[in-house]
Amino acid sequence: MKKMIVLLAVLLLCLSLTACSGDPADTKGFDDAETVSDNNTANNASSAAETEAVSDTLNADGDLEAVINAYLKSDNGQDMIESFREGAEANGNLTFDSYADGNYFVFESKFNSEIPESSFESVKKEMDDTFAEEETKATFEALKLFLQTTLSDDRVGVKVIYLTKDGELVAEKVY
Repeated sequence: MKKMIVLLAVLLLCLSLTACSGDPADTKGFDDAETVSDNNTANNASSAAETEAVSDTLNADGDLEAVINAYLKSDNGQDMIESFREGAEANGNLTFDSYADGNYFVFESKFNSEIPESSFESVKKEMDDTFAEEETKATFEALKLFLQTTLSDDRVGVKVIYLTKDGELVAEKVY
């Protein structure tokens, strides 16, 4: 059972990462912030206007959390969130949420079933090991760069959180 839960957690993380990789045209270039910026401004006038409106929010009140929330509500933000949600919730074992928390764009996944107490530490270790993998780091660092470029603010960070069904922290990584 313990191995099954660990494998499930790793698979779910891989699925959510897969949603962010691949052909930049399909994923809006999350693995290349310059491509995203170019695509947003050159290929889609409404996206450029949306990005400008988000940036204007920052200029108006200086509240980065408000800017991140504005982006989350934008069409581009919703597309990105839906891509992550599809990957995270693909097999029904996780519920995905995304929100702003201060300067952080938070990706939160909550297990839908209980993690047995006897398996908790091994699941936590497996998640921490996955966060330490170069591919995982590169994916979320690229996402952070994309958000910093899109929102025109290098203070934006990305926080990835995995919680138990009851909301207990399993693993967290800040990029």
